[in-house]
Amino acid sequence: MATAARSRRRDELGAFKRERILAAAREVFAEHGLDRATLRQIAAQAGYVAGTLYLHFESKEAIYGALLAGSLDRLAARVDAARRSGAESAFMAFHRYYADNAEELDLGLYLFRGTGRRGLNPGLDQELNDRLRTVVESLASTLAAATGVPWRDAHRETVSLASFMVGCLIMGGTGRLGMLGYAGEDLVRRRLAEVMGSGVDDRSRNRVRRHGDKGAGEA
Repeated sequence: MATAARSRRRDELGAFKRERILAAAREVFAEHGLDRATLRQIAAQAGYVAGTLYLHFESKEAIYGALLAGSLDRLAARVDAARRSGAESAFMAFHRYYADNAEELDLGLYLFRGTGRRGLNPGLDQELNDRLRTVVESLASTLAAATGVPWRDAHRETVSLASFMVGCLIMGGTGRLGMLGYAGEDLVRRRLAEVMGSGVDDRSRNRVRRHGDKGAGEA
């Protein structure tokens, strides 16, 4: 029993140190970006010596990946919970998550140092991309069910909507939308209404109609 208690305390301490490192890293990455941040800076911010970080993470890229993975997992949970209320709620949950957590959008897009394409390493990139694909595919399935269009068309429109929402978030966060007289959430709702009202697009509706006509003829 004593051994189990010690093991539990050790695990709790390890989890505490890991979360402290991640919290410190978030601040360091926000200030210096991924490229200029160092493990020494992260350790100092967390109140540890640099060697302590290696007990939990093998590199600063691994720390960044852990931060981004946590962000994507929270996004997925928010979207999944909203799906029960329909497609519009699910898409708005995506938008609101990043509207409420602007720093996580910066984190996800590596915007701490501009908009150029960036990555961590092939393994981490694949893992993080898979998490993002899961969210997008979840939204696409919800949209397909709500509009009755083929999944591939719903997936294409989901990617378009996600890109539109991210653009609105960036424009809104930098004050450009306000200067132009618009609010990001209003634009997103308008775009969603267009998609939901049109059944994604004319080509998709025609495909569904042809499929229905064929089925009726065969019957």
